Amino acid sequence: MFPKQLKRQIPLATTQLRNYVAKQHTQPSIKQWATETASTLNKKTGEILAEGIDVAQHLKHHSDAIHKVRVAERGYKNLKDKGEKVESEQCRPDDGL
Repeated sequence: MFPKQLKRQIPLATTQLRNYVAKQHTQPSIKQWATETASTLNKKTGEILAEGIDVAQHLKHHSDAIHKVRVAERGYKNLKDKGEKVESEQCRPDDGL
């Protein structure tokens, strides 16, 4: 019916076709790959930006605290000197301690 050489090639061709079809089901399409890659990049970018915002907020709070202390100590040698002068400057009566 079929020549000897063709009989050997038919099973080989069907095996190759079966393998090709199996690969097509397991390999994601270009659209799926692009969507997954874009999603991953978007997530990573969001994480990095959120971390940057956190750092900036922390530095801002730290800077505000330092500024507040410097404003509070203006006109005094140090904060201890300011604490010693509170009663006399604010006309407070002695607390008796």
